[in-house]
Amino acid sequence: MRTPALNGTRSRLWRALAPVTLIFAAVLAACSLGDNAVSAPPNCDNGTTVPMAVETDSAGGKVLLVELTVHGKGPYTFVVDTGSSRSLISRSVADDLGLQATGTDVPVAGVGGSQSVTPVRVTPWAMGSVSLPSLSIYAADLGGEGHDGLLGSDVLSRFGVVTIDFASHKLVIYQQIASSPGE
Repeated sequence: MRTPALNGTRSRLWRALAPVTLIFAAVLAACSLGDNAVSAPPNCDNGTTVPMAVETDSAGGKVLLVELTVHGKGPYTFVVDTGSSRSLISRSVADDLGLQATGTDVPVAGVGGSQSVTPVRVTPWAMGSVSLPSLSIYAADLGGEGHDGLLGSDVLSRFGVVTIDFASHKLVIYQQIASSPGE
């Protein structure tokens, strides 16, 4: 059974949306990353590429490493951990750099256990040519893993779109951000 009123509404809706749909499809086609891309970044630029090492840990998992400079010193090796809500820097590196505490020690717990960490202000710091936002991260005992810190989602999420390319060993940042005052 046909419902003329509904069919007429669908027809008018399709005529109104067809041009928008075609424009959207054209924009998506123009923003492709190549044959192997799953999807394009929303701003369609090439982004800024940061070299990344991909290592295999003792359990067979992949560990992503990037080099950072802090206060113009380094490079320091940080683990990229998108599952961590907060970034960390080793206490020894924080002490060597003279990073000042911005508060009292707080307890934190993670997969590796729990400990007290000290919030410290980090600015200026950079990952290759990408300036990182000025903010407080935690100085922690990292247990002799051979890494100087952990770059978490508190930093990475501020860039909007970040692509991790395991095959090419690179991390791509699509939007440079400015440090927020007072962070």
